Amino acid sequence: MCEYQPTMNVPGLRRVRPFLCVFRAAAAGALVLASACSGGGSHPIEASATAKPLGAAHFTLTIPKHIATSAKRRATYISASTEAVLFTVSPGALQSKINLTSSNCTPNPAGTANLCTLTVSAPIGSDTFAMVAYDKPFNTDGSQPAGTQALSAASNFTATVVEGTSNVTTALIAGGIPSSLSIAYSGTSSTTLTGGASSTTALTVTVYDADGNIIVAPGSYVNALGIATPVTITSSAATTGFGYAVTPAGSTTAGATGGTITLNEPDDSVALAYNGSAYVPATDTLSHTVPSNIGGSTTTQLGYGWHFTPPFTPALLLAPPSSISSTLGYKGIVIADRTSTLGFVGDAMTMCTVPLVQPANPNAPGATSRIGGLTFNAGETDTNVYLWVEDMSQPSGTSLDQIAFSSIISESCTPSNASTGSLSGATPQGVAAAGNDLYAVDTVSGTGAIEYFTLPGVTPGTYGVLDSGLGIGPEAVGVSPSGTTGYIQYGDKKKIESLPFGATSGTSQALAGMTDGYPGGLTIDASGNAYANDTTSATYGSNGGIDVFSPSFTKTNQIQLASVLSQSGPAGALENLAVGPYGSSSALYAVTAAGIEVFAFPLAATVAAPTTTITVPETPVSIVTCQDGREWVLLSDGTIDALPPN
Repeated sequence: MCEYQPTMNVPGLRRVRPFLCVFRAAAAGALVLASACSGGGSHPIEASATAKPLGAAHFTLTIPKHIATSAKRRATYISASTEAVLFTVSPGALQSKINLTSSNCTPNPAGTANLCTLTVSAPIGSDTFAMVAYDKPFNTDGSQPAGTQALSAASNFTATVVEGTSNVTTALIAGGIPSSLSIAYSGTSSTTLTGGASSTTALTVTVYDADGNIIVAPGSYVNALGIATPVTITSSAATTGFGYAVTPAGSTTAGATGGTITLNEPDDSVALAYNGSAYVPATDTLSHTVPSNIGGSTTTQLGYGWHFTPPFTPALLLAPPSSISSTLGYKGIVIADRTSTLGFVGDAMTMCTVPLVQPANPNAPGATSRIGGLTFNAGETDTNVYLWVEDMSQPSGTSLDQIAFSSIISESCTPSNASTGSLSGATPQGVAAAGNDLYAVDTVSGTGAIEYFTLPGVTPGTYGVLDSGLGIGPEAVGVSPSGTTGYIQYGDKKKIESLPFGATSGTSQALAGMTDGYPGGLTIDASGNAYANDTTSATYGSNGGIDVFSPSFTKTNQIQLASVLSQSGPAGALENLAVGPYGSSSALYAVTAAGIEVFAFPLAATVAAPTTTITVPETPVSIVTCQDGREWVLLSDGTIDALPPN
């Protein structure tokens, strides 16, 4: 007789004991019948004239019942979905096909499992047993119904059957047959890593049989023949310093870190190993190989956030455009402080100092330098970064410096080209470019001004004073994807201005909610629609609103942002905006003093409640969307958060 030792099939337990088998031989040469199948009769199996005489081995199996709260997430070696068992005994390859019925199975006292006593034909002498458990009963003729799935199996179980003697044998180990799996970090598909510190993060891999029951330890994963067959998972993004390590069951020592995860049994554990300095990819696609991919996806995409402290205090963020990503392969972000330092975080972490100050000018003994803004030009092929800087050694006090992106990667910030600004005594503010058109804004004697440059080569164009009704702080600048239209938002006059490239004046519109406060956000989507923050007003509530303008500069919507975050900073301070991916679509990301609010498109007509909110470690200051699919947020303490995708 084979018994499960002990019977411990209760909810919440993940380990069960193997079968303990006791054989009692029948009379030599006896005719042995398999257990009656439900709805059908017996199937006689006669020993041939030259075969060994047969005995009868009795197996007691424990079949766990489905639990209502976890009907598809519970399994032991013998799956909860088991309806039939096939035993094959050698020599002779004798088969016993047994359906589980009320005649051979009875509930245990706790009602958590059925105890099934099964009779198996076994030749007298040394035998080798194999077992496969199925999710459908055999037909009356011994065939299997269409769609029958193997759930668990064992092979090469040996025992000696001695006539007239009870034989206690080595335990029969049955392993689950994987059909699908799921991968997660604490129940989610993403996690955030912190730069500067090595870490390991547990990754939960849950493996299911063909009926959706969780396969639990002990025992190896097997194929339908009962042969040990590992589950293999391959990473698409693993690099030196960022990879996965497996700790075998019963061990406390992890294996080598790499891009391949090999799991031999359910108690093998997996962790992401990060060295603290390697690039953290936005996503990693894990491809699964299991013995029987009957159900579920064969890939899982994990998302990664990245929190890090740059070697300097950043003030500006800039996301590389797709041309940079596709040409050079860098999908991170350029950052800058207001003084003179540039850095790049992405596939490589570098930093360099821009040589801005030229104090030899006798007219500027207290010469200072300042980065007013920086931009790429997505339409270029030379992949430069453009800095609109203050340089008091120049008569105008401003300069547009062109620095090759590859120079930043190699930690050299020497400009390859530069052009002096045209307006004397200007203070550089924002800058933006697209389609080889660059817009740079200044403040001159308290009045806003615009300067144009044609790229590449930083060729100066026309310039002029902006709308006289507008004033200081024209920092928010946006350019339409074609480069033909620029948008300027000011810090004190509650308006937004649209300027065709090269124009000395443009068209302005009032921001609907601006009766107090200061606007702090402007972003342009891929279609050329402009989104301008109008901050607080009695009409638009404590978290302000967004005015939406079409590419023709027609106001198409005025939306109150119905914040759900409690404000911990200046009331109503929406400090920046970004349009980025969200799920299969896109969304507007709004920075508030208490976190990030996400408004999925299409936006509501008048009042837009956030689709979701994102908590960050410190008060957020600004946000940009990168080509890697992440939103990168500058925090008030100078650190940066790359948020996991979506």
